[in-house]
Amino acid sequence: MLKREIKGLFLASAFGALITFGVPAFCQESEIDAAEKQMKAAQEKSDWAGVMQNGIAESDLIAKALKAAKPDTVTDAVWSNMQERWRAQRAQAEYACYLATTQETDPAKKIKLLESFGAAFEGGTYSKQSVAALAGLYQQTGDKAKALATAKKVLESDPDNEGMHLMLADSDLAAKQLPSSIEHARAALKALDAKKKPEGTSDEAWTTYTKTIGGSAHSIAGQALMQQDKSEAAIAELKPAVDMLAGNNQLAAPAMYNLAFAYGKLKRMAEARAILAKLVQIPGPYQQPARELAAKVK
Repeated sequence: MLKREIKGLFLASAFGALITFGVPAFCQESEIDAAEKQMKAAQEKSDWAGVMQNGIAESDLIAKALKAAKPDTVTDAVWSNMQERWRAQRAQAEYACYLATTQETDPAKKIKLLESFGAAFEGGTYSKQSVAALAGLYQQTGDKAKALATAKKVLESDPDNEGMHLMLADSDLAAKQLPSSIEHARAALKALDAKKKPEGTSDEAWTTYTKTIGGSAHSIAGQALMQQDKSEAAIAELKPAVDMLAGNNQLAAPAMYNLAFAYGKLKRMAEARAILAKLVQIPGPYQQPARELAAKVK
């Protein structure tokens, strides 16, 4: 019995030695574990930049370890187990880094985190979400060029991203690139129609999201068609836009104005007046134009 225990202790000790000394110095588990420990410490302090820095460092160490040749002193089974454990640790590090980008609230700091994450984990599990979030932040902070370039990059790998199509549709409308604007708006609608409610999202939140994205896409397409002097086609887009955006005055106002204008061009005055009667009550850039248009359709 004692001999078996001694033998077991010897084997355990030998196994530990193989792990510790059998792997090249640059990829020893102690280095990987140290980076992971520092990453977790940063998490506890809500130091999101620290999480990113140490998470990337851990990931890089693991990448080197996985590329290293199997030491002669380590069996195939042991080496396979070590590699499997490293892959799991790298996946955890990637998730921790991604989570850090969602926790940061300062837009400028968030952009830096997302840029670092994208460079370190390009093509990874959370790559699509992170690049799309980065495009939105560039737009939010006024960096239009980067926002559009990033949106196009997202669509290369995720062609059914309704948010990126909507961003490009809106930009093309402002630039008078009307066919492209309509194309992106309809692509956003098609993608949204095929999309299922994400797990964990409430019915109320999903309804609000789909109405906002769908209504905005219809509105952009309708406005582009109006600029092409296609009133009938524009009405078919603008009517659902007004319905879907009801309650969101900022987004609904341009759709309402264009719908009233389209009705007026087609001599459907009663319908134009009904829309304008509501629009003149909404403060904002469309209130005065709505009053002027209302005077013309009496």
